[in-house]
Amino acid sequence: MQNGQNINCPYGTVMANHLGGGGSFPQTSIILPKSGNQYYVFNVGMSDSVANNYINSIFTEFDVLSYCVVDMDSNQGKGKVILKDKVLSDKQHYYNTAMTAVKHANGKDWWLVKADCFSHRLQEFLVREDSILGPFYQNITDTGDFCNFLGTIRFNNSGTQLLQVHYGKTINGLYVRNRVDLYNFDRCDGSINYKQYYMTPMDTASYWNWDKKADICFSPNDSLLYMSNFYTIYQIDIYDTAIYNGLFIHGPDTLLDYFPALSFNGF
Repeated sequence: MQNGQNINCPYGTVMANHLGGGGSFPQTSIILPKSGNQYYVFNVGMSDSVANNYINSIFTEFDVLSYCVVDMDSNQGKGKVILKDKVLSDKQHYYNTAMTAVKHANGKDWWLVKADCFSHRLQEFLVREDSILGPFYQNITDTGDFCNFLGTIRFNNSGTQLLQVHYGKTINGLYVRNRVDLYNFDRCDGSINYKQYYMTPMDTASYWNWDKKADICFSPNDSLLYMSNFYTIYQIDIYDTAIYNGLFIHGPDTLLDYFPALSFNGF
């Protein structure tokens, strides 16, 4: 796309060059409608100094949230980036790229939600066709004791509940990451209230890299959760308050040598 080179590089291109212009982190970008045939593209990224820490295995974090505006009527209908790398938040300490959005109760605007599990909070932005308000901060309740680098956040289909799947818990000295926190969400004012958490087993013996959580989603009627682990799928009933109510649904259906870990298929 015209002017689309090196998107998500407001503070340097070290990470873009390292990844060859692509990306390998879940929920790094999200597209929301602006007005007419224009769209916001929100991105989570790294400044050059933070990217060098990641590349040299010193420390992993993401420190900038930015956006671009794309006009799909430009360039003879092929689209053009008309505003590039506008910074919303910088000097952040995001442990992962988890980010999602849900439509405001007014049916027009959007709530953009960015996870910040190191600070035990969520950042929210009210996205309008002509402006972006925020960040607003929601401190959250959780019972985890560490953040998962590949964690994600998901809304249910009605936008009334939010899942966070980046907290983990230490049990008997083992960092167990097969955990999900459930929150109620108010689409009018953006308030978030903790409800409870669930966990599924993490098999540390059957698979070479453990059967760890990959992602999660709601069922179409919002009553069930489906946790996609590396090799198995569990179903969680959110009307059952038992923390370990996860029901085993499916495992590998072929030899592991040929099995694509479910983490790559995610929901």
